[in-house]
Amino acid sequence: MWKDDRHGIPYGLQAGSYSQHMVFTGGISLACYVLGVVHFILERFGTEGFQDCDFAGASSGSWAAMVALLATQGAGRVDVLFQSGRRPRCRLLDEKWVMKVYVVHLFPFPFSLLLPGCQAIESFAASLAWLAKVKAPGAYEAVTSKGKLLIWFFAFSLRRFKGRRCYRFAVRGGPDFESPNRLGAVIAATSVFPFLTSPRLCSGLQCFPAVMDGYFPGKGVSFLPVPDMIAPCVGNTLLFDISGGLRDFYAGGLRI
Repeated sequence: MWKDDRHGIPYGLQAGSYSQHMVFTGGISLACYVLGVVHFILERFGTEGFQDCDFAGASSGSWAAMVALLATQGAGRVDVLFQSGRRPRCRLLDEKWVMKVYVVHLFPFPFSLLLPGCQAIESFAASLAWLAKVKAPGAYEAVTSKGKLLIWFFAFSLRRFKGRRCYRFAVRGGPDFESPNRLGAVIAATSVFPFLTSPRLCSGLQCFPAVMDGYFPGKGVSFLPVPDMIAPCVGNTLLFDISGGLRDFYAGGLRI
């Protein structure tokens, strides 16, 4: 489904069937703080109210959305999941295989995403997916086959008409969601700033060969405003506006 957001920027969306939404914008390591807020919400109100909910994210908001989703589906508390993903070495055992996942300690300071950051994020997300697959298959299926995790990307193409060469799209299923390692690559791809956090633009994803940070350019510029990640949401939405680009516009919204 292709439409234009309120800024006139085209976006493509894999539609879902959920009536509630939890949306996370980008904000580098501020996403860690937001996960603390999510942890409090789930501890205070429980997870039952989030069963008919999907979780959308861009940039660092993508792995925040993934952790929140797994927590609501019985994979563990937010703080436990976050610490599990940060372990420098995690050994997963099964009757048929043994796998070792090495994860860089990610978030000691805001600029920890520079240079090796995307590889670290990929390992972090893949390790969480492996943990869910082994310990909470239902939570893993919510990500891989039920379309509960929606990831936003930014793309640019000279093949498109002038004025519509910049566009965004969001995916919630397909070949890139079929394994923990591919899912890790999805989360890493939405966090890529070419030449800053990654030396290349090519993502290696099946859905599109060249994508970058899904919340680019963050605060917005004259020709490319702040991404409108609320556009596809048709039900009540809990917005974690990490970068602060949307809260003023939606301050009076009845469903956000």
